[in-house]
Amino acid sequence: MIDIQAEKLEIARMIKRVEAAENRHDVDAMLEDMIDDPLLHLCGVPPVKGQEAVRQLYHAFFETFVSTHITSQQIHISASGDMAWDYGVYVNEYEGPDGRIKEEGKYLGVYRKVAGKWKGAAFCITANG
Repeated sequence: MIDIQAEKLEIARMIKRVEAAENRHDVDAMLEDMIDDPLLHLCGVPPVKGQEAVRQLYHAFFETFVSTHITSQQIHISASGDMAWDYGVYVNEYEGPDGRIKEEGKYLGVYRKVAGKWKGAAFCITANG
């Protein structure tokens, strides 16, 4: 029997680890919580697939990125306990030419259990308007 609440808690902890890693600009720590071949769908750019492509994207992203705050709104666990998804919102801050810029948006995350540990598999991230 799968303890759904315990699995949700593990995913929530992983999301907070990723948030903390983003705030430290620590791409390696972020990638530890992703599968070997993650997929990112971001507004305005082609799909980003694989850890090396994600690494390159985040190194460029961190040139102006200051911080993020991620709020998962609901986590769903598959009946088999090896797949999950969540959706939520984020607030990012960037350093712009005229000072700090705040961006609010939403995301949809898909997770897979690999060797007993939840890992991010695919994300769709879009800014609001």
